[in-house]
Amino acid sequence: MELDDFKNEWSRFDDKLTQNLTVNDDVLRTINLNKTKRQMFMPLITEFVSALTNIMVIVVVAFFVINNIALYKFVIAGMLVVFLCVSALSASVIKIKMFFNIDYINSSVVKLQRDLAYLNVFILKCRKYELLGVPFLTAGLLPIAFKLQMGIDIFERPLFFIGELIFVSFLSYRLARFLNRKIFDKKFANVANLLKDIKEFENEE
Repeated sequence: MELDDFKNEWSRFDDKLTQNLTVNDDVLRTINLNKTKRQMFMPLITEFVSALTNIMVIVVVAFFVINNIALYKFVIAGMLVVFLCVSALSASVIKIKMFFNIDYINSSVVKLQRDLAYLNVFILKCRKYELLGVPFLTAGLLPIAFKLQMGIDIFERPLFFIGELIFVSFLSYRLARFLNRKIFDKKFANVANLLKDIKEFENEE
């Protein structure tokens, strides 16, 4: 009888231990998934800021072009800027939508890895075109900025224009590379490691 009691106690203890381990597994998974979601917060905010910035530039440049419609050089520069900003805005809207479509809690780890991989690939593709567009965007914005701020027609100073174009493009390119490394590349690497840990832990069960 004592042996049967011992077996029963041991069985109840084993059941409780299994339940506790299951609860701990769920808690650990939830914590890591919440960390994953937090890692994606800054890239998402960056896309919102980028979208709002592009909207403001489009509005300002559009008004400038309308008010200077007779100055064909500025009209061409403005159309170039608007085209590039609309393209960047469209890409940001798609990326924001992709961010919101990711279900961090209810998705399996494999699906989460796949969704984040698709998002990362799309971001990298957009980045390539954004970096290629930096000198063209700078070439369009510089004349408009100088005309608005100082009333200077920079087209009449070609050497100064070229110098400013090279300088501003170089700074913009370096800043974009730095921000991409810190905000996107680092965050996606952290997320990949978190999801890898969850996957390995689930495989060990």
